Amino acid sequence: MVGHKAAGVAVIGAATAYSYSDCLKVEIDLATAKSLMTALSTADNPLLNAPALFPRFADIRAEHVEPAITARLAEAKAGLEALEHEIDATLAGGETPSYLFLADSVERLGELVSGPWGAVGHLKMVKDSDALRAASDAVQPEVVAFSSKMSGSVALYKGWCALRADTAAWGALSVAQRRAAELEILSGELAGVGLVGDQKARFEDIQKELAALSTSFSNAVLDATKAFSKVITTPEAVAGLPASARAMMAASARSRGIKGSGGDEASAETGPWVATLDGPCLLAVLTFADDASLRETVYKAYVTRASEFSGDDNGPRIKRILQLRQEKAALLGRASHAEVSLASKMATLGEANALLEDLRAKSIGPAREEHAALEAFAGRPLSLWDVNYYAEKLKEVKYSYDAEEVRAYLPLDSVLGGLFGVVS
Repeated sequence: MVGHKAAGVAVIGAATAYSYSDCLKVEIDLATAKSLMTALSTADNPLLNAPALFPRFADIRAEHVEPAITARLAEAKAGLEALEHEIDATLAGGETPSYLFLADSVERLGELVSGPWGAVGHLKMVKDSDALRAASDAVQPEVVAFSSKMSGSVALYKGWCALRADTAAWGALSVAQRRAAELEILSGELAGVGLVGDQKARFEDIQKELAALSTSFSNAVLDATKAFSKVITTPEAVAGLPASARAMMAASARSRGIKGSGGDEASAETGPWVATLDGPCLLAVLTFADDASLRETVYKAYVTRASEFSGDDNGPRIKRILQLRQEKAALLGRASHAEVSLASKMATLGEANALLEDLRAKSIGPAREEHAALEAFAGRPLSLWDVNYYAEKLKEVKYSYDAEEVRAYLPLDSVLGGLFGVVS
């Protein structure tokens, strides 16, 4: 890469020796050098050169995001335009696009963008950073715009509808293929394919704003999760926690540079320990920690993340999301967002509500009985942060079950070996 940068510099430097009449040639040379450097920057981009099975997560950096997504969007846009022209030409010729042609084309075009974009989204969830977040935010509007354009493609919608209208072609499809085609048609309708003019423009604006709100909502929750930490220095405060949990919490202390009173590195045995809101630590504290005040602190911090009680309040975002979803539903001729969401699912809104009510009616009695039995076992009324703890204690008494003992029989290597052995 250094050599290619030097080549670009050489082109620029040579421009100083050119006469005014040579400017056009210089511009062409600069464009060529820029194109070469862009090609080289994407040639080894892990987001563009992922193996067939899994993305190269360990190699992906924030600086890979924008060039990769930009390149894939350009390719996907060109592909969609070509596909639309081909569908229009096929229909104009009185022919019906085949199911395999439509389905395969949609799958390939979608994967061009969803592949690298999905890898970026996963990394944001598990290894968030300011640089990665900024890189993702920079390209998200274009990703949303392409997704809306493809979902709402009139040519694709007409192609699927023509397939359904062709009795012979439709009759030759399997039940699964017909269902897939019906869902593609419905997807187009829910993407606003029938909207025009101002309604279409407003629908697209809503889609973009909803995507931005979803991202900011998730970022606020993630920031609040990362912001909380409670340093624990006394062994009594971590009593009841299994060795694996104490080791995890000591590792959190070391990662933050927190040492013991004598300057010793944090250890599972002597601490210090750091409680966080990360899933494994949260579950361990709520399930095993004997210290009720620790359980309460962690529980309350978790359930009030990104609320009016702490951090970046998601309340206004929730209100805005609900407003936009209702407006979107109205544009699509639906009564509510619930109708939009369930339109492509097996159940209707009425059926879903009936199922939930049936579950509530049948489970509320047994749930109350179980909670009463748990409080009788504990010998006192239970708060929400007590339930997991006493449920685990009751399990140990009734079934002689010890999660930490079971863990010894399920090391990661053995579990992975068994998993791949089953599917091989």
